[in-house]
Amino acid sequence: MLKNLKQFRSLLYIKFLGVLIKKGKKLKAKRILDTALSNVIKKLKIPANFILYYIFKKLNTFVEARQIKKRKKITTVPFPISFSRRIYLALK
Repeated sequence: MLKNLKQFRSLLYIKFLGVLIKKGKKLKAKRILDTALSNVIKKLKIPANFILYYIFKKLNTFVEARQIKKRKKITTVPFPISFSRRIYLALK
C-alpha cells in the first residue's frame, strides 16, 4: 500500500509539472514548482508529497454535470467520472 501511495504522489508531481510546462520549457516549470513547494514547506513544515496530495484531494470531484439533449429539450444530468478525468479536472 505504501509503495502505491508513493507512486501516486510522484504521479501527482509529474502531472502538476505537465500543467506548468509551456512551449516545452520543462526546466523552468520544474523550477517554478519546486520553489513554490519549498515556500509552502517552510511555512507549513509538511512534506511536499502531502501538500500535493492535499491539493489533489481538495480539488477532486467524483461527479460531473453533463448536458443531454432529449427530444429538443436539454437537461443537465450528473455522471460519475473516471480517475484520469478527475486528475485532469483537478489540475485544470
